[in-house]
Amino acid sequence: MKRRLHDLKIAALVGENEPGLLGSYVRAYRSMGCTVVCWDPHAALRRHTKFGRFGRYAVSFLPVDAWTHKANREMILALAQEQPDVVLVSGNAPIRAGALSQLRISVPHAQVVLLWPDSLLNLWRHTIEALPAYDLVATYSRSTIPEFLRLGARSVAWVPFAADTMQFSREVSIADPERRELQSDVCFIGNHRPEREAAIAALVRAGLSVKVWGEPNSWRRHARDKGLVSTYFQGKPLYAEAFAKAIRCSKLCLNPIDPTTFPAANMRFFEIPASGGVALNSSCPEMANIFGEGHAAFYFDSVDSLPAMARELIADSSLRSRIADVAHDLVTRDHTYIHRAQEILRLLGLDGSEKEAIST
Repeated sequence: MKRRLHDLKIAALVGENEPGLLGSYVRAYRSMGCTVVCWDPHAALRRHTKFGRFGRYAVSFLPVDAWTHKANREMILALAQEQPDVVLVSGNAPIRAGALSQLRISVPHAQVVLLWPDSLLNLWRHTIEALPAYDLVATYSRSTIPEFLRLGARSVAWVPFAADTMQFSREVSIADPERRELQSDVCFIGNHRPEREAAIAALVRAGLSVKVWGEPNSWRRHARDKGLVSTYFQGKPLYAEAFAKAIRCSKLCLNPIDPTTFPAANMRFFEIPASGGVALNSSCPEMANIFGEGHAAFYFDSVDSLPAMARELIADSSLRSRIADVAHDLVTRDHTYIHRAQEILRLLGLDGSEKEAIST
């Protein structure tokens, strides 16, 4: 019999009001009527970390088993009391294989899901060791499925990123002073990486108005051309509504996808159209057939070709307006975190269908 959503209890191993990936799933499941409880493994680890600031800094590089063990014990006790139907873990959260095995004994009906959001380059040893204990690994990239299986995962599915429309919406009110502050030919929101700086520098040197928001230490410390960065960097990061306003005030939104996550889409791929913007993405084969070139997105092949492509699009406001509408409709219709949350329940057999065993 199909479980009613309000009968399902989801435990998310994340703090309340988290803006990131797992926080988006929390908001989605709550909007669907599920009961969602949050338990923060990072906060638990901080409670058991010794030696103050030095200990907290050191444990981010060299995990201490005794401290992690105590935090994991807290988790087991908390979830045993809650008795959830689904437990969601994200990325390299400090959850050990032994803790997940004990959780299966303490909460035998619970299904445990790992949401993997990053390059496999960043897959840490404790996460690899725990892969066989997960009922499902939901990975952002289809290309990673066979690799997770080789590493010991039992069930793996492609569940891409999506738009958190509770954080990113084009229905934002923008005052005239805000518009003057935010408007540009091209914007980029994110931290520094060399390939991002190269793309931005090419646009600036071509005479386009470019504005970049991100963490100050990231751009000011790591930018190769310190003189040029002062002409485009706005000195602060933007989140949620402020992010959406900047996207709305820019003619184009640059999205150079990290080469180590190729061929998958990143979060910005969905956040930009959700906010009403026009994305200028680097190559993204996993989504190009859904968000077609010139239909719902644009893709640049190289930094050398980027300025000319940007100029052409900036000059065609009617094309940009059409693409923004098509992409927004596509994202809100099929690619929100409510859609992804429903897909995870389907994969677990909690939507009334038979549970799938994913191996390819």
